[in-house]
Amino acid sequence: MAQNANQNVRVGDIIHITEMKGEPHYAGRGGAVYHIDSKGYIHGSWGGCGLHPSTDTFEVIGHDDEVEELIAPYSNNESTGKKEVL
Repeated sequence: MAQNANQNVRVGDIIHITEMKGEPHYAGRGGAVYHIDSKGYIHGSWGGCGLHPSTDTFEVIGHDDEVEELIAPYSNNESTGKKEVL
């Protein structure tokens, strides 16, 4: 079941996009989360646009520890639990 992104998304999560406002061609895409920026936008392997947590709808369908391990050395946001690529 798809839900708004008011969930704890982490680098390495695998998501399926249900709706991205203003970007209808992203519906149905999915991929791994690579980066969560300082404004909370979620970026990943699905394309060039980031998901906006309050307006876009998606579902976390899994987690890839390998992605998390590859990105972790370049990440640094311990206070929010979100990983940010520097």
